[in-house]
Amino acid sequence: MTSRDAMPALDQVTRQRLGPPIIDCAGGGRAGLRTLLFAMGVMVAGSALLGVSPSLPFRAVAMVAMVLGLALLIVGVGLIFAGARQALRGAEHYYLHTGGLVYVRRGRAATTTWSEVRSVTRRRPTGPAPAAGITMTSVLGYEIATRSGARFHLKVGDFAGDERSRFCFLLEELATRAGARVRG
Repeated sequence: MTSRDAMPALDQVTRQRLGPPIIDCAGGGRAGLRTLLFAMGVMVAGSALLGVSPSLPFRAVAMVAMVLGLALLIVGVGLIFAGARQALRGAEHYYLHTGGLVYVRRGRAATTTWSEVRSVTRRRPTGPAPAAGITMTSVLGYEIATRSGARFHLKVGDFAGDERSRFCFLLEELATRAGARVRG
């Protein structure tokens, strides 16, 4: 664990309510940066097509290159906005304890005990993505609903490695033991 991912300081009462930590997991923190890098690549490709299109020998080929270059630039701009939005949302980190869950986003921690959790809903894919290791039974994340009506989303899936699979298994196990409905 890096210092950036370090467990936030919790007061003594909260630590006693949550019990000892079991496992932690980072959720979707670098997706925004990856999207921004991809957007830059798309824009470079679009600019290159626009740059070479006037020098192409056939007018029809030049027009196709120009239209494709403009389309790539427009997609790149859209990806920049999406990546910036993701990056500004900030990284998330989750900590499972025997008595509850700690959810950290932008350095702020929210805690809930298992007895406060009403339901845990799995987010499933709409279709398989074999290259990413995603099948129709994969879990992409969770929505946690508390008895007080609060809801929050965990961006952790069981397809991204053994540690994440273990986190998902323990989350569902602890919530079920506490009487929360696990569905999806």
